[in-house]
Amino acid sequence: MLRNALLIQLMFLFIPYQFACASNYSEIADEILHSYSKQMRKEYGLKVYGSGGRTYCDIHHIGIDYAYFDSISKEEARRLYVTVCEGLIQKYNENKKIRPYFHNFPVTENDIQVTIVFVNKQGNHFPLGSITGICVGNDGQLRYISEDPKTPVLQILYAEPYVEAVRIVLEEKNKLVAASGSNL
Repeated sequence: MLRNALLIQLMFLFIPYQFACASNYSEIADEILHSYSKQMRKEYGLKVYGSGGRTYCDIHHIGIDYAYFDSISKEEARRLYVTVCEGLIQKYNENKKIRPYFHNFPVTENDIQVTIVFVNKQGNHFPLGSITGICVGNDGQLRYISEDPKTPVLQILYAEPYVEAVRIVLEEKNKLVAASGSNL
């Protein structure tokens, strides 16, 4: 009896806090993610196969998983991954409605988790040794992963700091811009 009374008291202690946290920020965050994912599908053929996040009265983390239906080189995977991540970060940082709800603002690569898997048109992984996935771990390392299609064994083919991958992609873009500007 005493235990039930204690549980009821505890419940009433937390109910006001839950209502104080209630907000439509998850709807705003979902709309941004949905809109961005439509853009990624149109521009790069990426298809969403999962999304989520970590929230408690504010947004701590947002995650999205994409599938890309072709094999890809390390350089192409890096370019695609950095483009998708930096674009998503920019979308969240530009949206004035969502800003107050982020635990950390401005949003950085530490606040999002993007995973891209590379599969054939039937949804099967490419042979062991091919890049079948790319993501950033908690240590900030961008990992290029291969999965044996016959067993659930993952192998890290390459790893590099995410900030280094961003630097490489920006350098490539600057070289392209410089080269196109010198042809005018």
